[in-house]
Amino acid sequence: MDTHHHRVDVKVERKHFAFELNENSQGTFLRIIETVRIGRRNAIIIPLPGLESFRDAVNEAIRFSKAPEGSRAILPLGQPKPGKSVPDGSADSTMGS
Repeated sequence: MDTHHHRVDVKVERKHFAFELNENSQGTFLRIIETVRIGRRNAIIIPLPGLESFRDAVNEAIRFSKAPEGSRAILPLGQPKPGKSVPDGSADSTMGS
């Protein structure tokens, strides 16, 4: 049985996203639920230790989307740009393990 700690709802175009911070016997986690108008739902779960890495990956995608098109380099997700150091807590190849 999950214990609910916090929930935030976001609507983007036809989709609704619920961000639920929950806890159960296995630990604390963020559940992200996507609901589209026809009632279809998808969910992902991020364990608490991975939240900062997940946030860093989303922030990187946001920065990339705001960069001028000519300066965008195609990089594997979660990999640092060449010549840049990776700050502590950023996405790396261990994400999701």
